[in-house]
Amino acid sequence: MPAITIAIVLANLAFTYQGFRDRYFFARYDFHIEPILRLRDYRRLVTSGFLHVNWVHFLFNMFALYSFSISVLYILGTVRFLIVYFGSLLAGNLLSLYIHRNHMGYRAVGASGAVAGVIFSSIVLFPQGEIGMLFIPVGIPSWLFGILFVLVSIFGISSRLGNVGHGAHLGGALCGLFLTLLIKPMEYPVNALLVITITIPGFAYIAWIVRREGAPRFGISFREWYRAQSEKRRAHEEEAIQKELDRLLEKVNEQGINALSDWERKRLHEISERRKKNRR
Repeated sequence: MPAITIAIVLANLAFTYQGFRDRYFFARYDFHIEPILRLRDYRRLVTSGFLHVNWVHFLFNMFALYSFSISVLYILGTVRFLIVYFGSLLAGNLLSLYIHRNHMGYRAVGASGAVAGVIFSSIVLFPQGEIGMLFIPVGIPSWLFGILFVLVSIFGISSRLGNVGHGAHLGGALCGLFLTLLIKPMEYPVNALLVITITIPGFAYIAWIVRREGAPRFGISFREWYRAQSEKRRAHEEEAIQKELDRLLEKVNEQGINALSDWERKRLHEISERRKKNRR
């Protein structure tokens, strides 16, 4: 396994494991529409790609990354591979952000957008190859897999099919294909029909969504930015206080109130008074 693939897998493993152990860590770095839009917490567009729902989710994504990264790395090299990987991760989450921008409670995690970009990079570079899938005894031609993947993603977005980030899949896949063509433009004349067949449904669907919903707003005033940063700081402070309160209450529940030190009792009283004041 190439060193860069090992590094990405280990980073995903570390983040995923910590997310399982600490629910506050998971909630701080997942893809959550409300803090991204209202608090401008844009780091979640990247960090959410290193968290996973469970070990099956993690293993499936990492196995797919391993399966396709070797051939793509061989052609593109490490730096260009990373451009495809992280570009696809961002593109997938940005498309998902736009699609779900009115659903403030929407949350998602996973490296699927980035992995989809690597898969579609492989499809462009090796269009005559085959892609194996679980429970299917024969390989699917790369070009056919690409077309089916885009169509299934479009259908999944439209019908909100399953607990799957179809928007991130579509955005990541199209970005991986597009970036690979920018890096290796000589591949386009050879695979022009494949590229056109795959991209037309995807980009046409995205254009239809934008036309129906209106173009996304990317600008932000200084006042909005300052207010967002203030809200973000307050949210982090409240999160830290809640974590401290949970620790103190857990100690009281397990060992009794007398187990608290004088400082801990004082701190518990301060937090309680602060909560009472905020409720008024």
